[in-house]
Amino acid sequence: MKAVILAAGVGSRMGEVGRYLPKCLLQIGGKPILRKQVETLNANGITDISVVVGYCEEMIKRASMNQAVKFYTNHRFAETGMLESLLCASDELNDSFVLVYGDVYFEREVIGKLLLNTDDICLVVNKCGNIEQSEGQFFERYYGQKLRKVSTKVYLANGWVKKLSKSPESSESGVEYIGIAKFSETKAQMIHNKIRCLVASGQIAKFPSPSYLFSSLIESGEKIGAVFVDQRQYVEVDYPENLDEARRRFDTSSNKGHAI
Repeated sequence: MKAVILAAGVGSRMGEVGRYLPKCLLQIGGKPILRKQVETLNANGITDISVVVGYCEEMIKRASMNQAVKFYTNHRFAETGMLESLLCASDELNDSFVLVYGDVYFEREVIGKLLLNTDDICLVVNKCGNIEQSEGQFFERYYGQKLRKVSTKVYLANGWVKKLSKSPESSESGVEYIGIAKFSETKAQMIHNKIRCLVASGQIAKFPSPSYLFSSLIESGEKIGAVFVDQRQYVEVDYPENLDEARRRFDTSSNKGHAI
């Protein structure tokens, strides 16, 4: 089992903090998110780890000098999306792997529970968070489109993911994808080929994030499973309020600076 961490983007929703420091280097619990991710993956037996970088590339590499990770660079991070970042690590998509967004701080149990799941594709989900945001105020440009930056709501039926939605009006689902997923070897190769075809055909413009790919796979008949994790075991850092929450929950020392 491999892991691919996507840490190429700009944390625009983090305000001033996101302008000078990538989210994966924000400190929680006395260490940067990326370092915590790598250590937690290692603790679950995953040592083949790749990190896709772009924004503040050299800063992230310097901060990770003492960790055994491989780096891939999305040189077009400012104009492309997460699927193009994943494709930058195409050499790693020939085996089963765990996909991790670079802004998720999580404990060992989250990955442990995911690895126990036997579905070919599995998303880590939880009840929607308590921090309310005016999500419509945050937008990104993607191939000429102006898109809201919102969380991914998940609809489940009989243990399977039946629908994903980026609509802010879909909060009635009560469940959201937290940015961690697992793929079997066969499905890893399948999504690799799928992304390559989307890029080659220009259809990638309709797929700003993995959530859109998951929706497309479900529509084509693929089955996607889900595992629920304890909300106390992770925080997805999208906003300054998420960072404050994470530090209250996980910090055990007075060292709460932003940099390493």
